[in-house]
Amino acid sequence: MRRLIFITLMMSCLWVQAGTQAPLLVAHPFENLRIVLATELECNIPGLSGKRASAQRMDGLYVPGCWYEDPTNADLWRIDWHNGDFSALPKDSFEPVELNNH
Repeated sequence: MRRLIFITLMMSCLWVQAGTQAPLLVAHPFENLRIVLATELECNIPGLSGKRASAQRMDGLYVPGCWYEDPTNADLWRIDWHNGDFSALPKDSFEPVELNNH
């Protein structure tokens, strides 16, 4: 069930078109929050660059953003959120996840 909810949220949050599969990186910094990084989808937020990101809360709230390697620390991913905030998270806190068609 958790995987089904995850796939549903990813499809709505990252604007994935039907039939598209995008490998993902996922971190769970808090019990009720996950950060999802799409590794193949370019950022589509005006004024931001990198790949697509999403912060997703268990209550359904999500915040879109764009991510890239932090230019000052190669061990971090930097995420620029659509509202002007940013996060810098350790690369090793993310795990790869593949979408499947099951």
